Amino acid sequence: MSISNRNGRALEFAYIIVFEEQVKPKCNILVEKNSSFNAAKSAWESISTDLQETFLLSANAGIMAIFDAEPLILEDGNDVLHIKIQADEAGKKGDVRDILIIRRGIHWEIGVSVKNNHFAVKHSRLSRTLDFGEKWFEINCSHQYWEEIKPIFQYLAECKKKKNDLE
Repeated sequence: MSISNRNGRALEFAYIIVFEEQVKPKCNILVEKNSSFNAAKSAWESISTDLQETFLLSANAGIMAIFDAEPLILEDGNDVLHIKIQADEAGKKGDVRDILIIRRGIHWEIGVSVKNNHFAVKHSRLSRTLDFGEKWFEINCSHQYWEEIKPIFQYLAECKKKKNDLE
């Protein structure tokens, strides 16, 4: 496992730790202990205490922002709040969320993409030719979509060409 991959998984685990600490006093919570959880836990256990402290600070700041944006997480309910680390395979299908937060009782779900100096943050998910509708949802993008994005990608290609001409 690369250092980047290890640190990314460890950061995901830090989010789980902080999330559980913050939510447990306010509502019922269940953290799914799947293979992704186990990989994140193993990565967490392999990093230094100093790096763990840094990741916990980062996770705490991130989770406070999530709570501000998503009040349904902490609203009192009769259901159990489910938290899970999503398998990497989901990203291949277009779902780049790392952590899922689910309230099944009200059919509500959000996901968080947690990245630590990760290359995936730097590349796009959309392109001039990728039919993300087909890839992600098994529904082809419409002709209207392709017509509307065409000028955007033409403009980007022109900008890239101008930049390359300057170099």
